Amino acid sequence: LVEFGKTTRVQFEREPVSWALYNKLLNRRDKSTFKDRQAKQWSDAVKNDSNYLPALAKARELLEKNDHEGLTLSLFFLSDGAPTDASQLNISPRRALQKMCNELISIAGKYGKRLNITLAGFGGASRDFSALERMARKTNDACDDANATFLYCEKMCNAISAAVTSVATSLAETRTA
Repeated sequence: LVEFGKTTRVQFEREPVSWALYNKLLNRRDKSTFKDRQAKQWSDAVKNDSNYLPALAKARELLEKNDHEGLTLSLFFLSDGAPTDASQLNISPRRALQKMCNELISIAGKYGKRLNITLAGFGGASRDFSALERMARKTNDACDDANATFLYCEKMCNAISAAVTSVATSLAETRTA
């Protein structure tokens, strides 16, 4: 798990996709009050607290650790809103999105069918997940062997459970293919 905002932090790595992982994810969830979460939604954009590019770079680094041909991999990218990389890098949002797509395409190209990529957006309907959707679509368009999927799940335990189950199913299908 790479938590990201202005910086990235590896919380745990190389975990099997299981209920234990699901519980670890739930334990990391935001436990602040509704009012505090509403205020945070607006402060993320102002403070540049949702930078995807450093998180993707850290994910690449973790995927490269102990990699071998027989290993099936999964990248589960979970975000609660739109990226703020453009502000951080002082470039246009379109250019920032292009850089994010290129990074994910590069990762997908390296691992091909062995890597299942799930880009999951969680939160209320007012959240903007168009960057995650576009990243999945562009990755699949650019790489014949890519398996990138966008999932939307409300910020509820059962929705996140469905996303983790989807990752586990994709991973199992890749192993048996």
